[in-house]
Amino acid sequence: MAIRVRPVRLASETDEVLKILSANLPALPHARRYEWLYRGNPDGCASTWLAYDDGSDEAIGVASVFPRAMWVGGESKIGGQVGDFAIAPAYRSLGPAVLLQKATFEPVDQEKMALCYDCPPNAAAMATFRRLRCEPNCSIERYALPLRVDRHVNSRVVVGRRPLAAAGNAGLRLYRALAGQPGGLEVAEHQGRFGDEFTELDRAIVTTDAVRLQRSAVRLNWRYRDDPLGKHRVLTARRGGELAAYLVFSEADEAIRIEDLSGRELAKAGVALLQTLARRYEKSHQVIEAYVARNSPLSGVFHRARFRRRAEAASVVAYAKKDSSTGKFLGQQPAWGFTGADVQA
Repeated sequence: MAIRVRPVRLASETDEVLKILSANLPALPHARRYEWLYRGNPDGCASTWLAYDDGSDEAIGVASVFPRAMWVGGESKIGGQVGDFAIAPAYRSLGPAVLLQKATFEPVDQEKMALCYDCPPNAAAMATFRRLRCEPNCSIERYALPLRVDRHVNSRVVVGRRPLAAAGNAGLRLYRALAGQPGGLEVAEHQGRFGDEFTELDRAIVTTDAVRLQRSAVRLNWRYRDDPLGKHRVLTARRGGELAAYLVFSEADEAIRIEDLSGRELAKAGVALLQTLARRYEKSHQVIEAYVARNSPLSGVFHRARFRRRAEAASVVAYAKKDSSTGKFLGQQPAWGFTGADVQA
């Protein structure tokens, strides 16, 4: 079996890309998000590759790199996130996967990007990277804050469910209250578009020892307000009217998912945001979930707010030219300020 991989012309080959995605990643409505994700990104259009069996003109695989403006050691650089990686069932062996994965390195090799990164969800998905001699730069961990015990009680108890659940819920409220309540902050829901103050905050918290995505107003609006699939809500924490931090979240069934948490003095402002979120949803939802890089300073914020680590959810594997300034910086094993939104393409 001979596999060839070629770049896609997004302007004229949309249908072919959508066909292979819909057939192999059917959980997502790809047509609805295509224009937004592939062509509407403020950091640039996606780079996409199709894989073919030489004996056929039918595409058997696809992969893309979506540009991401990043802070890398305090410098503004363009990186890329690998996503929409799909291969037809009959070709799901290591060979085709390696060829497509190598194709996603091309923007870096051609110096169009400083780095690209992928987020394999498990050990099996790491096989391609092992073949390419790429190791994880960090892991993404799932954190959870239980709000209610009703679901667990109902699945395990037959008699006396209501008083048992009420007692359990009261215990959880007491547990969360032990974190204390940071003072001097005004927490409120942010309606409408993100403004310049979010750009200014993002620049103010740049550090020289970490890698993270940029969070300017333009990028936040694209990611959270213009997303054709998701409905995101935002809480802000202010001190004396000045923006200190913000939290982005979404609702899914009985769970609240934190997409983003960013800002200054997060030991107080971040905890205040998380506590406010818990109080708002403690009667209607079972749990709040968050995804945070293991070596991120954010992990300490979630611990202070009584979240607990549950499991490793994914790895972050970055590729950069070894002799570049970015490659050398990654070799120093910097912190990764990644949250759930940075992992999802």
